Amino acid sequence: MCAHQTLLWCRKLLKVPSRCLKCHKIGTGHFTSQCPEEGDKCRTCGSNHHMRDCPVIDRDGRYCVNCKTRGHATWDRGCPVFVTQYDKLASKVPENQYRYYP
Repeated sequence: MCAHQTLLWCRKLLKVPSRCLKCHKIGTGHFTSQCPEEGDKCRTCGSNHHMRDCPVIDRDGRYCVNCKTRGHATWDRGCPVFVTQYDKLASKVPENQYRYYP
Protein backbone atom coordinates (compact mmCIF):
# COMPACT_ATOMS: atom_id res chain seq x y z
CA MET A 1 0.00 0.00 0.00
CA CYS A 2 1.27 3.48 -0.75
CA ALA A 3 0.31 6.52 1.33
CA HIS A 4 1.83 9.98 1.00
CA GLN A 5 4.48 8.58 -1.36
CA THR A 6 5.56 6.07 1.29
CA LEU A 7 5.39 2.33 0.79
CA LEU A 8 3.62 0.67 3.71
CA TRP A 9 3.41 -3.07 4.31
CA CYS A 10 0.02 -4.17 5.53
CA ARG A 11 -1.18 -7.48 6.83
CA LYS A 12 -4.49 -8.73 8.04
CA LEU A 13 -5.17 -8.92 11.73
CA LEU A 14 -6.37 -12.43 12.40
CA LYS A 15 -8.49 -13.37 15.36
CA VAL A 16 -6.68 -15.02 18.23
CA PRO A 17 -8.23 -17.70 20.44
CA SER A 18 -10.20 -16.29 23.35
CA ARG A 19 -8.93 -16.87 26.85
CA CYS A 20 -10.24 -16.28 30.33
CA LEU A 21 -8.51 -13.28 31.89
CA LYS A 22 -8.70 -14.84 35.36
CA CYS A 23 -7.34 -18.37 34.88
CA HIS A 24 -5.79 -17.60 31.44
CA LYS A 25 -6.89 -20.88 29.89
CA ILE A 26 -7.53 -20.99 26.14
CA GLY A 27 -10.60 -22.59 24.61
CA THR A 28 -12.52 -23.22 27.81
CA GLY A 29 -15.63 -21.39 26.63
CA HIS A 30 -15.83 -19.18 29.71
CA PHE A 31 -14.67 -15.69 30.54
CA THR A 32 -13.72 -13.94 33.77
CA SER A 33 -17.24 -13.57 35.19
CA GLN A 34 -17.98 -17.31 34.83
CA CYS A 35 -14.51 -18.59 35.80
CA PRO A 36 -14.60 -21.45 38.32
CA GLU A 37 -11.17 -20.53 39.76
CA GLU A 38 -11.13 -18.95 43.22
CA GLY A 39 -8.37 -16.40 42.62
CA ASP A 40 -6.42 -14.89 39.78
CA LYS A 41 -3.65 -16.92 38.17
CA CYS A 42 -0.34 -15.41 37.17
CA ARG A 43 0.24 -15.45 33.40
CA THR A 44 3.97 -15.99 33.90
CA CYS A 45 4.33 -18.69 36.56
CA GLY A 46 0.79 -20.06 37.03
CA SER A 47 0.66 -19.31 40.78
CA ASN A 48 -2.17 -17.58 42.63
CA HIS A 49 -1.09 -13.94 42.33
CA HIS A 50 -1.25 -11.11 39.79
CA MET A 51 1.37 -10.98 37.08
CA ARG A 52 2.66 -7.64 38.37
CA ASP A 53 3.59 -9.34 41.67
CA CYS A 54 5.38 -12.28 40.04
CA PRO A 55 8.90 -12.96 41.33
CA VAL A 56 9.87 -15.07 38.28
CA ILE A 57 12.36 -13.32 36.02
CA ASP A 58 14.01 -16.19 34.14
CA ARG A 59 12.58 -18.41 31.42
CA ASP A 60 13.04 -21.61 33.44
CA GLY A 61 10.62 -20.39 36.12
CA ARG A 62 7.81 -19.78 33.67
CA TYR A 63 4.87 -22.16 33.62
CA CYS A 64 2.06 -22.47 31.08
CA VAL A 65 -1.37 -23.29 32.51
CA ASN A 66 -2.61 -24.41 29.08
CA CYS A 67 -0.09 -27.11 28.17
CA LYS A 68 1.10 -27.60 31.77
CA THR A 69 4.81 -27.37 30.98
CA ARG A 70 7.71 -25.26 32.23
CA GLY A 71 9.89 -23.14 29.99
CA HIS A 72 7.30 -20.75 28.58
CA ALA A 73 4.57 -18.57 30.03
CA THR A 74 0.84 -18.73 29.39
CA TRP A 75 1.03 -15.65 27.15
CA ASP A 76 3.68 -17.18 24.86
CA ARG A 77 2.42 -17.46 21.28
CA GLY A 78 4.72 -20.43 20.73
CA CYS A 79 2.70 -22.57 23.16
CA PRO A 80 1.49 -25.75 21.40
CA VAL A 81 -2.05 -25.26 22.76
CA PHE A 82 -2.16 -21.67 21.50
CA VAL A 83 -0.81 -22.67 18.08
CA THR A 84 -3.36 -25.49 17.76
CA GLN A 85 -6.29 -23.27 18.78
CA TYR A 86 -5.04 -20.44 16.54
CA ASP A 87 -4.77 -22.74 13.51
CA LYS A 88 -8.21 -24.19 14.21
CA LEU A 89 -9.72 -20.71 14.39
CA ALA A 90 -7.87 -19.50 11.27
CA SER A 91 -9.00 -22.49 9.22
CA LYS A 92 -12.66 -21.59 9.77
CA VAL A 93 -12.29 -18.36 7.78
CA PRO A 94 -11.07 -18.90 4.19
CA GLU A 95 -9.74 -15.33 3.85
CA ASN A 96 -7.31 -16.02 6.68
CA GLN A 97 -5.22 -18.12 4.33
CA TYR A 98 -4.00 -14.85 2.77
CA ARG A 99 -1.38 -13.27 4.98
CA TYR A 100 -1.49 -9.95 3.15
CA TYR A 101 -4.37 -8.17 1.53
CA PRO A 102 -4.70 -9.26 -2.11
